[in-house]
Amino acid sequence: MGREEFSQRYDELYAKACALFKKHNPCEIRRGSCMRGRIHEIKSFCCGSCEHLSNTGCTVKCLWCKLWVCHDIDNAELIEGLQAIENEAGEWGMLGYRSTKKEMMRRCYGIVDGAVQLWRA
Repeated sequence: MGREEFSQRYDELYAKACALFKKHNPCEIRRGSCMRGRIHEIKSFCCGSCEHLSNTGCTVKCLWCKLWVCHDIDNAELIEGLQAIENEAGEWGMLGYRSTKKEMMRRCYGIVDGAVQLWRA
């Protein structure tokens, strides 16, 4: 898979994950709190300490984050859909804990004997 194909596929998988989040709204964010926060009386979101989080949400495209939901989420259709995306993304090394698309592309591509090489997971 070349860089352009990697980038395009990453974007497609990210869009699928976003569509699942939009359809199912697993976090149920209301008045500055998510479902998990309301259940467990926690003030911060799961991603609260992430360097990419701003007052208006995430500032980067991170597929790994879009595929993760907390254990309080009990929605089989959502979880199965995210798992299918995760399986495909994992095959190509597209997943890294809180890693941006740019960071994943940098991690997956290296120089071997002067040529770009994709490092598969």
